[in-house]
Amino acid sequence: MTRDTWWHISTNNRLKAETFLRENITADRCICHINAGYSTGWCNESLENLLYAIEIKCRAKGDDVCFFVMTHRKHIYNA
Repeated sequence: MTRDTWWHISTNNRLKAETFLRENITADRCICHINAGYSTGWCNESLENLLYAIEIKCRAKGDDVCFFVMTHRKHIYNA
């Protein structure tokens, strides 16, 4: 893995988003921070690399999927 590697993670069933949908609540921003944080921590420990994940689409705010990008920390805000 290089510092220029990007991972894209798309999922339909994130617990927090599903809870919002079940309660008919619409979020005004992405809410699956726990999933982004877990992925960040797991990959940093497993791969010994400074990766960071952010959610850029979220089912709780009406998007079709929860969509995360993960890359080296120096690139993450270019997502």
